Amino acid sequence: MTDDEIRSAVRMYFSRVDLMAGSPGRVYPLKIPDAVLTGSLYSTHINTYLHYFTQDQMLYLDATELIENPGMSLRRVADFAGVPQLITEENFYFDEEKGTQACNYSNLDVQ
Repeated sequence: MTDDEIRSAVRMYFSRVDLMAGSPGRVYPLKIPDAVLTGSLYSTHINTYLHYFTQDQMLYLDATELIENPGMSLRRVADFAGVPQLITEENFYFDEEKGTQACNYSNLDVQ
């Protein structure tokens, strides 16, 4: 397939988002097919934020890290924000049934 054929197919797929909720042909509501084909727009948004914030005021998280080790990600967020690390790796376990990390709320030390 050519790039134009791929773009056309993606546009046709995502045009079905305009169907009424509950319609059998309705798909996930994303209306930016070219973003799917060209990658993210993170750099565009980050450059905009850099007009208002400095690099040291921004924290970048990796979505894969957040999914695979949410405790470590939350530890990084707490360190960045300068708040106590109330939720860490010890608060998570791998849920075999769901196939992902889950939080054990019973061992949270929150007052």
